[in-house]
Parts: sequence; structure tokens; C-alpha cells
Amino acid sequence: MYNLAICYQYEKGTERDLKKAFYWYQKVAENSYEIAMNNLAICYQYEKGTEKDLKKAIYWYQKAAEKGNTEAQTRLALLYEKGEETKKRLFIGIKKQQKMIMKLQ
Repeated sequence: MYNLAICYQYEKGTERDLKKAFYWYQKVAENSYEIAMNNLAICYQYEKGTEKDLKKAIYWYQKAAEKGNTEAQTRLALLYEKGEETKKRLFIGIKKQQKMIMKLQ
């Protein structure tokens, strides 16, 4: 299913359809595939196949980051640093990033 999302997003053997890509990323993310979780968060953050929703983007970045996805960890930290959605989350974001870095070491 993840590969199907990629096909729709990048026109691999089919026409580009971001709504279908979003649909398949969501299906795969709900089954705990961290790369799909990260891609789903990107869809929510940048309005790719869905409406912009930073709360949902943060939610999916957090889920992917907790599974060790370093891209999601970085994107989440940048959202917190910029104060996207809520500045109160900055401190929480920094603490989460520190914990994840400690786990990786």
C-alpha cells in the first residue's frame, strides 16, 4: 500500500493524484509504518491531498518520531522551534528531542 501512495504522489505508472496518495499514506500510517506516518504529516503540513492541519501534522510527526524516524524528529523540532501551532509545545518538543537523541546513542 505504501508503494501505491508513492506511485500516486510521484506519477510512477499512473497520473499524479495527491488525494489518492494521501489516502494510501493514511491507511499505511494507521498500521504503524513510520515512513508513511512521516509522509502523512507532510501532507497535512503542506496541503498535499488534504487541507492544511498542523495539529494532525504534529500528531503524525510525533508518532513517527517515537518510532525512530529521524526525518520526523527533525521536522517536528523545526515546527516547535518556529512556534507552529502553539509556542507552549516548544519546551515539550525540545525535551522529546533530547530523549530521542539519548535513545539513539
